[in-house]
Amino acid sequence: MTGTLVGLVAAVAAAGLFGVAAVLQAHGVRTEDRPMLEPMLNDLRARRFRYLEHDPNAVLDELGWAAQGLSDEARRVADEGWDRVATRLPGEERTARWLVRHAAHEGRHHLADVVAVHRSLSEERSAPLGQGREDAERL
Repeated sequence: MTGTLVGLVAAVAAAGLFGVAAVLQAHGVRTEDRPMLEPMLNDLRARRFRYLEHDPNAVLDELGWAAQGLSDEARRVADEGWDRVATRLPGEERTARWLVRHAAHEGRHHLADVVAVHRSLSEERSAPLGQGREDAERL
């Protein structure tokens, strides 16, 4: 796998990992009384679950499912539920509203990473031979 393709898989994996964790956090704040949110440990999960070894299309599918799951969870929050609180670090409280907004904000950043790496990969594929095209030919 080329370095750029590894970058694409890593960017997509990071977004998917964050999305899954965000769904679990949103569910917790919606259904539990002042839950303590566990650290996401995205880097550890990426290593342990070997995201860089996954097929990029499968990882993109998982990212889509995570986004849909977050959307589903947000729809289940009652009007009065948006101010429900979870804690993260000692003394740090976050509302359901903050968690969903933060997930959307981070998702946009991760998506921008995916788009940037995809563009780079596309440029690498269209480069004349001798300028990165050899790697693209092996994909």
